[in-house]
Amino acid sequence: MGKCFPSKDAEGASYYGLNRSEAEVQEATPEDLRIEIDQIFKDFLLNPDVSEYIFSSNLNNLQRKYIHEKAKMLNIVSKSYGNPPNRKLHIKKRPKNHSCHSFGITPCNESMALLNQFINSKENISIPQRPEVPKQFQDKVYGKITNLPPTVVNKPKISQQIAKFKQKLPVTGMRKEILEMICNNQVLIISSETGSGKTTQIPQFIMEEMTENQQPCKIICTQPRRISTVAVAERVAEERGETLGDGVGYHIRLEQKYGFRTGLIYCTNGILLRSLMVGCKILSSITHLIIDEVHERDRLSDFLLICIKQNLDKFPNLRIILMSATVNTTKFMDYFENAKVLTLPGRQFTIQEYFLDDILINLNYLSPAMESLKARGGVPEVPVSSICDFQNLAMDQALEEMCSGDFQQASAQASHYILDEGVSVDYQHSATGMTALMIAAALGDANMISTLLNLGANLNIQCRSGKNALDYATENSKERAISILNYFKMTSESTIKGPSMELLNLYDKTVSDDDIDYDLVTYLVKSIHQNSESGAILIFLPGYDDIMMCNDRLMECGMERWTFKTFFLHGSMSIRDQHEVFKTLPNNQRKIILSTNIAETSITIDDVVYVVDCGKAKEKSYDSYNKLSSLQTMWISKACVKQRAGRAGRTQPGICFHLFSQRRYSNMDQERVPEILRVSLEELCLHTKIIAPKNIDIFTFLAQAPDPPSANSVKVAIESLQALGALNVDETLTKLGEYLSQFTVEPRLGKMLIYSVALRCLEPVLTLTASLAHKDPFQLPPQANLKVAAAEKRRALIEDVPSDHLIYLKAFLKWQEECQKGRGYEFCREYFISKSTMESILETRRQLLGQLRAGGFIPQSNSLSDYNKYADSWPMVKAAISSGLYPHLAFPNGAAYSTRSEKKVYPINSSALIKNRVVSWVVFDEPLKNKNNFYIRGNTAVSPLTIALVCGNDSESVCESTFIIDKWLEIDCLNCDIPQFRLFVKQLINKVLNNPAIMYRHLEYDTISVLNKVLFIEDTQLQLPQAIGIGYRPSFTYHTERRRQQNYEPNNERHHQGPSNGEVENLTRNFRNLASQERRPNNMNNSGDYQQGRRRNVNNVEKENYSGRNFSSAGPVDRFRMSNPEERYQSVPDAVVYILIKPRQTRSVNIAYCNGTWVFAPQTEKKIIHYYSMNKQVRLIFTVYNGNAFQGIAQFISMNPNVGKKPNANIKWLFRFEVPHVKARQMRNPYNRDRPIFDGVDGQLVEQSVAEELVRVFSEVSRQNPKSES
Repeated sequence: MGKCFPSKDAEGASYYGLNRSEAEVQEATPEDLRIEIDQIFKDFLLNPDVSEYIFSSNLNNLQRKYIHEKAKMLNIVSKSYGNPPNRKLHIKKRPKNHSCHSFGITPCNESMALLNQFINSKENISIPQRPEVPKQFQDKVYGKITNLPPTVVNKPKISQQIAKFKQKLPVTGMRKEILEMICNNQVLIISSETGSGKTTQIPQFIMEEMTENQQPCKIICTQPRRISTVAVAERVAEERGETLGDGVGYHIRLEQKYGFRTGLIYCTNGILLRSLMVGCKILSSITHLIIDEVHERDRLSDFLLICIKQNLDKFPNLRIILMSATVNTTKFMDYFENAKVLTLPGRQFTIQEYFLDDILINLNYLSPAMESLKARGGVPEVPVSSICDFQNLAMDQALEEMCSGDFQQASAQASHYILDEGVSVDYQHSATGMTALMIAAALGDANMISTLLNLGANLNIQCRSGKNALDYATENSKERAISILNYFKMTSESTIKGPSMELLNLYDKTVSDDDIDYDLVTYLVKSIHQNSESGAILIFLPGYDDIMMCNDRLMECGMERWTFKTFFLHGSMSIRDQHEVFKTLPNNQRKIILSTNIAETSITIDDVVYVVDCGKAKEKSYDSYNKLSSLQTMWISKACVKQRAGRAGRTQPGICFHLFSQRRYSNMDQERVPEILRVSLEELCLHTKIIAPKNIDIFTFLAQAPDPPSANSVKVAIESLQALGALNVDETLTKLGEYLSQFTVEPRLGKMLIYSVALRCLEPVLTLTASLAHKDPFQLPPQANLKVAAAEKRRALIEDVPSDHLIYLKAFLKWQEECQKGRGYEFCREYFISKSTMESILETRRQLLGQLRAGGFIPQSNSLSDYNKYADSWPMVKAAISSGLYPHLAFPNGAAYSTRSEKKVYPINSSALIKNRVVSWVVFDEPLKNKNNFYIRGNTAVSPLTIALVCGNDSESVCESTFIIDKWLEIDCLNCDIPQFRLFVKQLINKVLNNPAIMYRHLEYDTISVLNKVLFIEDTQLQLPQAIGIGYRPSFTYHTERRRQQNYEPNNERHHQGPSNGEVENLTRNFRNLASQERRPNNMNNSGDYQQGRRRNVNNVEKENYSGRNFSSAGPVDRFRMSNPEERYQSVPDAVVYILIKPRQTRSVNIAYCNGTWVFAPQTEKKIIHYYSMNKQVRLIFTVYNGNAFQGIAQFISMNPNVGKKPNANIKWLFRFEVPHVKARQMRNPYNRDRPIFDGVDGQLVEQSVAEELVRVFSEVSRQNPKSES
């Protein structure tokens, strides 16, 4: 590896990071001691039965300070007791606070008058308090795999070049054995090192085998991430020489591409899980189910394993294959009761691996801090000869008493001299030459041995008789001591020789475990770039901020800009942007990829030769004891280290540089901690109620996971769902819970949506919910000056309104406004917003709207104006937000706030509440914890009356004017009208849950009207500023801008699929009846583009590949002129598809109105069959060719076989009267180059939101002139 490093006289990089106090703690706490402390805290938190731990007295003040700081970060109480040398540090878990909070609410006189008037006018109305219990789960799960039957896949058309490449893969040589093992075993575990080709080749082996035998197949292969799902599917399709979506497809959130002839579908774990939520019938149509990268152990893959194991006996022909490069075969063999294991050969090229020990010595890396420490004599340790005679005598006496006296007292005294008096840990007795470690080994005291070794004791020192510590332990048969000493001998850095050991100690004492050393990363990359041959460099970093910081450092490190190009890979990027990394650069330019752990798995970047591994990743962590979520930077596992190293050497020998020591590596976990053990379990508990058998409770079901979650974690999740109203006390699913399980967002966001429907403030809450379902679109730039500018831009969006949620709403609306002007990209740059995240929010918004329609909460066709009556009312929007965020509630407490469990919490620094401090209650997204304080993130100030009227499920009356919500929040209203009005609000919500399509009458309208008025009055009384312009419906003209951009990216022609909500087992019975019937010309040509004399077999229609595609041409006419008949349909996210029908004359429309039937043009008919087969509603907009008015709107019902005649369609007229085109002149169709809605050919798609504006016009004309119907 020598030529990868610069000469020895290279300059050390600049250093920044630790202050003096932190540096002192770092120097006093060596890495092995930090590792031991980390493990103690980890075990302490995971064990619910242990409430206290006491550290050894063999710690100095700085080491105890390190532990105190660690305890603060983890919300653990720590305190030291006693005097040296017997001072000990105790840690305890915080006691839980279950106290009841009591508040008095005194609304203003105007509010009370309104409430009193309402109550008096409704005093004779009875109020049922509970919604009906759901009878069964409805088949309305969104985002699931279409349940198509297995199919015989066409033979692949493999090019010679691809065939040569496939032949060289290690997995190819075992093709026969793999297929035999799959055939003979229901469950097979395949373990193979990265680079073997298992992810791309094994599914192909199965498909090819089934095709050769003319057997139908349907293979589902799950992936942990969206990018790998799409990338692998594209690669396999390319290898087979076919179009993606034909034999091979994929399905990820908001995007899918497959059809009736697809035999292999790559999908994310979440997509398969949602498919199982409507029952396990989908497993009956799957022939092979492959769970790839199973070692990642995300919560969804573990949940899937539970479901699969429970259904193995029901589907004996189903084959299950678990695949990974680093799978724990023993665990999964036992889990699936001795499942067979097949180990495949590994990578083709060798990979050299270097750890920090090697890197420092080869780079001769010395930062200024390391040089300063070295100058101060930080290394080597203080020699024995420098210790005064008094200390020599005292240490000799302590060692002697350890041998023959009170060992505990003497060892504590010796530790005191070593820790606090500067005596070397390797001090040798002046007569015998024995060290404290030798004596502890001879006596077998494991605690003392570990302490001394962690302090850096040398295993190799010998006494006067030539024995070392291990010799003494062996001589006295101290097995535990022998084990510890052998382990440390194997891993200890004392085996590192000379300069390497010195550099490593210097580095360890100057760089914190919490930091990424960008200087070292940059220095190493520069060395590789300047001293090695061509090949891409892949750098693994924990998160987005680290990527940006590292990129800035690379740009400033002195490398010539034109000689390299940086690429980013992280989860918040769009799939299209992530694909840039696969592009080939010119020979004189090196590719440098900065990536999170997203690049660990299945995706392959062929030209990567060098990997720089920082050894860390950001992981979600949830402390169920304290109910705290956090995104922490953690050390990765050995399995992940192996995966990262495997990214090099795919096409030639590679090198991996690990920026952590061998000792750190030896103490890493073997595998990543399963996500099910470290995240909140609300969603999984809700899924359990849908999927698990009715007689199994939630904990029992989740306890069947390979690594079951703790009882406390499940209990906390169930309590959270009960507080949300999704579960009853007996864990049965409520009506609200049933609906929440159907949405593709987390439960609290789904509840906001339902309340926004009930409170008639849909549009802003819909946008906000879609935003909260994604990562924060605001990107924090690493440069200090830009951070200030970014914060100012963020605050400018909301002015003086104390709400963080309003920021997302305003950002989205402003972005839409700028997109209409063609300035969407510029807006994102100006406001430091991720454009790809905004695009995803838009797609999610459309999907959620479709889910609300499918659930019956909003109508399929009519205008949504009634559901947005209070969309501009900020108090009503806040009421909907509060319904989902409760019980995350904070109350004013001096300069801070208090919550149910913490006395003092503060808004995070970027919160709108920092600048706009208000004395009011606050709802928030989640609590956070740093070293010193508790914080709340995602805050909105609300009036106490909002919480009293809208939030919580159960309320108990203490007296007429006082009630307790959910047994912890006592509200004293001083007036009985508030509790009574709360019952009316609850009745309104229950009505919507029992009947989502309910038409509001006087009582419902009066209730929300009064609610809106009193909440607005209370906001005014509390001087809470109001948000303006939030009810604006987002524009659909964004498609124009996106399509213009796609014109320049013809290689990224993947569509964005909205809610395909139903399953397509077969076409309708009418379609099947047409399979063997001929079509004959019809003399009555009532569709202008109908071609005479056509003959058609609809059985061929069933076999068409109906996967939608986007094309780089801008208009639909261009799409339909494509020479490839497979690529003529545009996939749309609309739940209701509107299609333009252009008859030649009005007489044809009149006949159709009388008969209720219509004959379509061939191309239009095929298109309607396609969309109808996707379980989408199809509506027809009639406008006569060359006319100046619309003739009506009809609903497509079904096809009629009409034996011996042309097939015609049954239609139901929704409106049948004329509306002049002039009334729709402002309605532009983004599916037709933003031309007017009436300007299009027969069969033209019309975007749903545009069509609904036309429906609104028809509705208004109908109301104004009831006789307009002909």
